[in-house]
Amino acid sequence: MLQAAAASCLAAWALAPATALGQASVPIGVLRSAQVIPARFPITPAQIAGAMLRRQLPTKDARIVIAAPVTALSENAPLELQSVQMLSPHEIRLRLSCRNPAQCLSFFAVATYPEAIALAAADTNQAASASAEANSADLAAIPATATPAVETPRKQAARELTLRSGAPVTLQMDGDRIHIFLQVVSLEGGATGDKIRVATRDHKETYVAQIVTPTLVKGTL
Repeated sequence: MLQAAAASCLAAWALAPATALGQASVPIGVLRSAQVIPARFPITPAQIAGAMLRRQLPTKDARIVIAAPVTALSENAPLELQSVQMLSPHEIRLRLSCRNPAQCLSFFAVATYPEAIALAAADTNQAASASAEANSADLAAIPATATPAVETPRKQAARELTLRSGAPVTLQMDGDRIHIFLQVVSLEGGATGDKIRVATRDHKETYVAQIVTPTLVKGTL
């Protein structure tokens, strides 16, 4: 009997540390499960398009591809366009970041256009030639014997216009680190220095630009 009682005491003593350790491990497990990883939200092409529009970059029919998956700490985090690089006449590379730098890291995306954003010199020369022909036709319509004293107001205004409505012209859009050239059509006439409305050839995008020459107008990003 004494031997059996002693064996029971030894067994209870041996199990006591293990039981205590198991009880102590419960709070540790609870604490570990309480450490929740913050949620991340993927950045979408729609957010990038919004940043482009704020810098007056065309987005119509543009296909936007993010170089690598990027996430932010909040959903639909506002983005800032840091720089733009022309890769080809129809493709630009964008460097972006979250407006709040703590939300996400800087990243790259590529916007591809089906047409427009043309830098080809041939297109520029073609627009210049067409505008020059239009101006020559307007001047030829004025009689050679006309003088300022007898000119009608309409003819006088026609000769003073630098750019006529409907004329093809090159739109130069300047930013901090980029110059984008678009082939557009003037929606109204004006003299050098005037601000007029111009539109892309398909009339899907419109801009306000200042007349520089009969073939060039300038806007800002």
